[in-house]
Amino acid sequence: MTWAALIVGILFATGSMGLLGYIALKLFRSSAEIARATSVAHQRTLEFLEHIHDRNMDQLSQMADRFMALDFATFKNYQLAEAAEFGGLEEPEVAVEAYTPSGAVIPIGDEVRRRLEAAANEEKLLAEDFGEGWDEGEGNR
Repeated sequence: MTWAALIVGILFATGSMGLLGYIALKLFRSSAEIARATSVAHQRTLEFLEHIHDRNMDQLSQMADRFMALDFATFKNYQLAEAAEFGGLEEPEVAVEAYTPSGAVIPIGDEVRRRLEAAANEEKLLAEDFGEGWDEGEGNR
């Protein structure tokens, strides 16, 4: 009877070891499939993010090109104004141009030029008559 118990014990231990091995193999296969699926998902996410990054860089490059092409002379004038000394106003050497809020150039004809010169002359005369801060009390500026 002891031999029978020993044989049954060995068979039971072998069967349980085989069952545990089978379960471990199934878990390893399922974990490998999960790891493979996770890797594929990460790869797709990375490709999508790279696509978005490339598209955004193209848009930023196009926008920068449009800003640079808008009016390079105005940009340079801003740079010069930032580097200029305080009170160092210089008259422009080129013709005066006006711009709409959208950035389109308004051609200044003789009539507009005369009105601008008249307004500047009137302001100059008022400043000469009443001093530099003549309109500050009225809240005009």
